[in-house]
Amino acid sequence: MKKIILSLVAVAVALTASAQTKNMNAFKNVGIGVEAGLMGAGVEVSMPVVSNHLVLVLGYNFPNIKYSTDISFDAGDLNTEIDRLNASVREINAYGAGLSEVSKLNENEVTVSTDAKLNWGNFKAMVEYYPSSKSGFHFTLGAMIGNEEFISLNGVADEYTQAAYTSALKLESEYSAWKKANASTIQQFGLDLPETNIKGSLRYNIDETSYGLGDRCAVDAAIKIQKVKPYFGIGFGRAIPNKRVGFQFEIGAWYHGTPKIESTNELDFYDENADGIEGVGDTMSKIQFYPQMTFRLTGRIF
Repeated sequence: MKKIILSLVAVAVALTASAQTKNMNAFKNVGIGVEAGLMGAGVEVSMPVVSNHLVLVLGYNFPNIKYSTDISFDAGDLNTEIDRLNASVREINAYGAGLSEVSKLNENEVTVSTDAKLNWGNFKAMVEYYPSSKSGFHFTLGAMIGNEEFISLNGVADEYTQAAYTSALKLESEYSAWKKANASTIQQFGLDLPETNIKGSLRYNIDETSYGLGDRCAVDAAIKIQKVKPYFGIGFGRAIPNKRVGFQFEIGAWYHGTPKIESTNELDFYDENADGIEGVGDTMSKIQFYPQMTFRLTGRIF
């Protein structure tokens, strides 16, 4: 791989050195480019702002890369919570609650089909500085602007599981409302009506935080980074080639800060026995830069 990269760099330098110098006029010449690199594919438009030395480059990177997988949860705790809920409902129905019990899941596991996505969709604004008007060697400074979700994980359970889960949530809400409205009855007859936690019965851990499946029996998590991500790079070849078509090679790095895990389904308790992964935060705190290597085909419109 190292030999291939060095060969490509040598080709880029040779192409740049052999090209005839064309005087560029600020805000008059325009170039376009298509690229492939460690930030996916992209398109660009470029324009000189100070003759041959300083070029403004605007572009967009895409697409998102998706990977589908299944995540399984033990249904035991959910069925236990449903049993507790049904038992309490039977008890309060004797006092006129009139609530209907719900069925447990037949399976031992709840499977959620998820999509993990690497989100590359961002706009970028760059300035390329060419120390020599006769060479394609340049420095690039700029920023990637856009998507804060670097990696997202989303998925829902099957329709049968969703129906059972949402029915249990609905009954739990009605049960809680009855308890609140009939506090005097509960106190008068000394009823033992425990709290239930349907949302917290299907859970997974990331580091020392437990997450549930929310209202829709769905996984919802993301690794978030800065919206504005500064960039510095060094490259060969011109964004606006001296000839009609040119080639660029560039290496650099984006600074995206310390990634953070966010989810709308974070639970208010931690279950150390739940399945999950540990050490994510420590690893992410050390990865504040994203390397970039780009191969770009450029063209000059006028």
